[in-house]
Amino acid sequence: MENADPSTQGRQLAVPAATLWSAGDLARCSTPEARSFLPLADAAAHAVLPLHLLRSSRSVALHCAAAEDSPDVRTRLRFLCGIEVSVTIVPRALLDEGIVRA
Repeated sequence: MENADPSTQGRQLAVPAATLWSAGDLARCSTPEARSFLPLADAAAHAVLPLHLLRSSRSVALHCAAAEDSPDVRTRLRFLCGIEVSVTIVPRALLDEGIVRA
């Protein structure tokens, strides 16, 4: 690893997980139930697309597609939705088109 960038050593890099999806695929993954927690107008304003709810025996979380993931993004989304949020990073152009198609 002698050519590795030293600024990235010891950190996990954020790589878009959904680069093989189309905007139509992304829009089809957005359920009405998820959109009831975060309406599309709010989603577009915050550059996220609510996809579906993740349920466990103890909690419910909203899974969203977003162009970025940070503690600030998650805090804003938790405040808007009133539940925990998980994020899958997707390219911004794909996200914008997916929001329009949803």
